[in-house]
Amino acid sequence: MNAPALKIVEMAAPTVRKFDTADLSLHGKWIVPRMMQAYPHMNERGVASFLQTINYNNEYLLLFADTGVALAQVMSAHTLDAKPIVHERFVWVENREDKEQIKQAAEFYVHFYRWAKSLGTEVIIVEENSDVPHELVKEKLGRIFTRQQQFARV
Repeated sequence: MNAPALKIVEMAAPTVRKFDTADLSLHGKWIVPRMMQAYPHMNERGVASFLQTINYNNEYLLLFADTGVALAQVMSAHTLDAKPIVHERFVWVENREDKEQIKQAAEFYVHFYRWAKSLGTEVIIVEENSDVPHELVKEKLGRIFTRQQQFARV
C-alpha cells in the first residue's frame, strides 16, 4: 500500500489594504511607538495627526497588512525634472524577529511598484527605513541600483 503524496500548499499573499483612520485603533499600539522612535521630534498626538492627514492625500500611499505597515510618497526630484519619483518612507513589521512577518511585508514593494507605474514614475527609492532585507526587496522589484550622494552638515 502506497502512502498518499503530500500536497505542498503555498501561502497566499497577505491581504494588503490602504490604511484608514479606523485602523489606527487596531495597529496603533505598535505603529505609534515605532514612529516616535524613528522620528523622535514627534509625540503620540503628532503621529496620529500625521497618519490621519496623509490618509486622504494623493501624494502618499499608506498600506497595512495584519502585521505590517508601509508608507511611500511621490514627489518631484527637483523643479527641473518633470518626472516624479516614489520614496519609501518605511516598511515595518510588528515583530522584527518574525521571518514570516518580514516575508509578508515584502509584498508592500509590489504595491509600491504598481502605484509608481500608475503615476508614470521611473524610480522608487527603497531600503532607507525597512525591516525587509535587501534580497527580499530585490525578489519583488528586480534589480536594485545604488547611487552615492554627497552632503554637508549644517
